[in-house]
Amino acid sequence: MSLSPGAPPAGEPAPGGGPYRSWYDGKAVLQHIAWRRPSADERRWWVVQAAVILGGVLVIGLLMILALR
Repeated sequence: MSLSPGAPPAGEPAPGGGPYRSWYDGKAVLQHIAWRRPSADERRWWVVQAAVILGGVLVIGLLMILALR
């Protein structure tokens, strides 16, 4: 029995003859994602996420420095 919900049952080949379904293949997944350019909204959201993460790391670092003084 397989623990992955999308994997074929143990011992049975997936359709196409490979041991896994196509979305398990990282290269196929990357090619599928890369076929379209991200929209301006997606890129803006990525910038916002990066800024929030970086800001959080800097705030935590500053608090640690102040706590150790």
